[in-house]
Amino acid sequence: MMNKTENKSIPNWLLAGLLIALLLLLSSCGVKSDLRDISADISTHNILFKSERGFGNDRLDIYAFSLKKPGDISGFHKMSDESAQFFWDFLVMIDIEAINDPSQASALMALKADINRVRHQEDGQYLYIELNNTSKLYVYSPALNTGYCLILVI
Repeated sequence: MMNKTENKSIPNWLLAGLLIALLLLLSSCGVKSDLRDISADISTHNILFKSERGFGNDRLDIYAFSLKKPGDISGFHKMSDESAQFFWDFLVMIDIEAINDPSQASALMALKADINRVRHQEDGQYLYIELNNTSKLYVYSPALNTGYCLILVI
C-alpha cells in the first residue's frame, strides 16, 4: 500500500519541478524580448530596475547587458548633440521614480550616473526606437562592453 502512495507523489514533484522550470524559462524570455532590437550576441543581461506597473501597463524598466564580442552594434549611432533629446525623458523618469520611492533613490541615482558614464564614453553609441506608446533607448560602449536598455511605456 505504501508503494502506491509513493508512486503518486513522484509525479506530483516532477510536475511541480517542470512547472517551476517553465515559469523561469518564460520570465527569461521576457528579458530577451525586451532586448530583441540588438543585432549582436548578448553575453549577459539582467534587469536593474522595474517600476511598479501603472494604469494601462505604464512602466519604466532598465536592463544592463554586455556582448559576447564587444564592438559596434549594427544600427546604433555615435553620440551627438541630437542624441541628448532622447536621453532627457528617460533621465527625468529616473528622477521621478527616485522622488516617488525614496528608499530606492540612492540606487537609482547611482544607476543614472552609470548610464551617463556609458553615454559620455568617447565610443558611446545609442539606438532610439519608438513604437506603439513604447520608447526604448539603448546606450552602449564597446570599450567598456557595457550597455543599458531603458524602456518607457506611457
